[in-house]
Amino acid sequence: MKRFLFNSALIGWVLLVLAGCSQSVNIQLAPEVSVFHSSDPKHEIRLAADHPAYQEFNAWLTDNQDGWYGVSGRFQGGVFIQSGVQGIQVLNTEVVVYAKQQGGLNATHVHEIGPGELKSIKQLHRNADNK
Repeated sequence: MKRFLFNSALIGWVLLVLAGCSQSVNIQLAPEVSVFHSSDPKHEIRLAADHPAYQEFNAWLTDNQDGWYGVSGRFQGGVFIQSGVQGIQVLNTEVVVYAKQQGGLNATHVHEIGPGELKSIKQLHRNADNK
């Protein structure tokens, strides 16, 4: 009986741990997205599907559908991409997905990125200011 209770408890614990593991998230970008930088949230850059930064980001989203973790709240800094009703934030080391919840945008998932990933998105505003 003790062995049965121990095994049942162990299986329950494993299921709880697995529930906290990574998830798959399939994000489809709208044909045109708006990009804002946290340092200048009123300055909007529109990206169409033929823009190299859009293509790089879209390819990254396609290649990284697995490995997302559930989160909540809001993150500070980085670049915010508005795609339809969905928001996506690119930080130095994470990509955060937002969804409308209770009248506002709240983070739902996060995925780690390497320091060299998504440079074209991170540098959009810097490049726009230098033109």
